[in-house]
Amino acid sequence: MVQRYTLDIDVVICYGLGPISRSIISQHQLAVALKLGKAFDCDVLAYDPIFDKDDIEILKACDVQICTYPIPEIYHDFEVFLFMPHCEAEVYRNLELTDHYGDTLNRVWIYGNKQSEEDFPDHTIYFEKVPIKYQRDDVFNDCFLFFSCLKI
Repeated sequence: MVQRYTLDIDVVICYGLGPISRSIISQHQLAVALKLGKAFDCDVLAYDPIFDKDDIEILKACDVQICTYPIPEIYHDFEVFLFMPHCEAEVYRNLELTDHYGDTLNRVWIYGNKQSEEDFPDHTIYFEKVPIKYQRDDVFNDCFLFFSCLKI
């Protein structure tokens, strides 16, 4: 029997999309992030230190807001879906999901590439690999869904 979850996501935040104006992989990932925002009926935010003015123009045209890293303080009381395909381990470690936010960050869903266990906080619950049948095998290879929940 397949167990189903209902997600009540308030915001999708994308980290590490890459150079959207120059990378077909980044363009595909942005398209999926936009679909997530539409499916959850929420805002989509993005941050990557390598975004240039062309990338920012594309994001603005798609109604994607440029945000900061780590998670902007305004979203601490929200249920957040972090879309992080192909991010390096340091990005995961620097999220500081509990140390920085204390009890204010409710729940965080992370869709990203698998890192080693020490790259995630102790409260992260690992879910099995989420299969995505996609036309290109280099866009979402080795991606998993993670759930991070603070003590209640």
